[in-house]
Amino acid sequence: MDANDGTARDPTACVVRLQHIALDLDDDPQLLRNRCAQMLEVSDGRIESVSVIRRSIDARNKRRIRFIYGVEVRLKEPIPLPPGVLNASLVVPSEPVELPVGSGEIRGRVVVAGSGPCGLFAALTLAENGYAPLVIERGKPVERRVADVRELFKTGRLDEESNVVFGEGGAGTFSDGKLFTRIRDERITRVLQTLIACGAPEDVAWDAAPHIGSDLLPGVIGRLRERLTRLGCEFRFQSKLDGIELRAGRLRAVRVNGERIETNASILAVGHSARDVFEMLNSAGVGLEAKAFQMGVRAELPQELVDRAVYGRLPRHPKLPPASFRLTARRSGNTRAAYTFCMCPGGIIVPAMHERGLICTNGMSLRARDGALANCAIVAPVGIEDFRSDDPLAGVAFQQHWERIGIELGDGDLRAPAQRADDFLDGRESSGPITSSYPLGVNSAELAACLPQPVAQAIAGALRTFDGRIPGLASNRCILAGPETRCSSPVRIIRDRHTCQSVSAEGLFPAGEGAGYAGGITSSAVDGIRCAEALIAKFARPEV
Repeated sequence: MDANDGTARDPTACVVRLQHIALDLDDDPQLLRNRCAQMLEVSDGRIESVSVIRRSIDARNKRRIRFIYGVEVRLKEPIPLPPGVLNASLVVPSEPVELPVGSGEIRGRVVVAGSGPCGLFAALTLAENGYAPLVIERGKPVERRVADVRELFKTGRLDEESNVVFGEGGAGTFSDGKLFTRIRDERITRVLQTLIACGAPEDVAWDAAPHIGSDLLPGVIGRLRERLTRLGCEFRFQSKLDGIELRAGRLRAVRVNGERIETNASILAVGHSARDVFEMLNSAGVGLEAKAFQMGVRAELPQELVDRAVYGRLPRHPKLPPASFRLTARRSGNTRAAYTFCMCPGGIIVPAMHERGLICTNGMSLRARDGALANCAIVAPVGIEDFRSDDPLAGVAFQQHWERIGIELGDGDLRAPAQRADDFLDGRESSGPITSSYPLGVNSAELAACLPQPVAQAIAGALRTFDGRIPGLASNRCILAGPETRCSSPVRIIRDRHTCQSVSAEGLFPAGEGAGYAGGITSSAVDGIRCAEALIAKFARPEV
């Protein structure tokens, strides 16, 4: 077909996806375009553009670390794929999908409870489709929340409604802004592109382990709120969901700071630490169930040990980021499996509790990840059988029990109990001062005392296993602080798998990590979009 004969070209044949293209660290980036031309057996001049869609690091051979690319090649004219070319496919652009709109009448205004990634992306989906929701958030706007977190780190002053877990942006705001997810969903692209449009670095769209950084993420969240406001959303901060009103199994109103707000359509996007909300829902008759979660400790060691283990003994190449790892120790006999979680290269350990008298740790890093220390959670599963109770909130009580012991081991204030890894393995309290990035200081203690025995046993086995991959994890150079209890929600708000509505409260859409249907920023955002789409499929657009 002649591109100039006035006949419309078939665009689907002009874009080719190529995977697993390896380049050495010092290769000229132009070589990527040349490699694509060779694979497709075309001249460079026939390529219009090459777009990176994924880049990962292959460090299996320490003497030849390489970048592995996935790209989309846009050609100036259609070509047939050369025979025998592996890892190549034609890209078929997806057609815009118009959401089906329901016929149900919205009484009052759609209310989105929570402004973490789930709530924000639910609100965005609703607003873009003409529903202009009210977003309520128990914490403060992200700018004021940042100030409160800085005050916490500096003085130990804990604001129970504005901290590392509560406030605009959700808990992920102060956990590095990791966007890695194992779910497969076409909505992920929308989430990433929205974040980029709001100021996130463009590499989050193609990096195999994308992250924004806790220094940049507050600005991204603020700009997303501005976008939502322009679309008609209303935000009410320091506005706590403290009641819901049901009639004949249907939502009729919510109570916010004691005020009754009529609505029969609400997305419940509270986080995994909204324990008082879980209690309120349980008392109101909303169906809940306990679910398995994870517990463990935060492990911290010099970043240079991680770099050496992952990249080799040569100094880190300037094109390589600070190294990270994900490790798993499989179940063995009566010992549970354990794995690393939420790796923060060049980061710090942070206090992740919102209630006085309890303690919980987490990790955080900035965009540059240029700190001297790395940290990660090492956790093991906690099953429903560990609670020995039919109470749907038994997992919450279980978390609180160990967090209470943790603060006692921390000497009664917000210091974290800590122990050197070799001492943890030998069952002795660490002697001498322990240095950690945890901003409120640490107190030497035997960490096994603030962990269920099977969890402590699993972590000990994992440390010995992991030390073979990251030498130093089981040594006195690794500091363990804990407990870490908030990896995921201990509660599931039961919903219908097709309508996404609560099985006991029609019009209430439980969503995201707190409801037990996601784990992390990206999957929570995706679930927020999914639940907003389900709400749109049930209710007609409100009349303006």
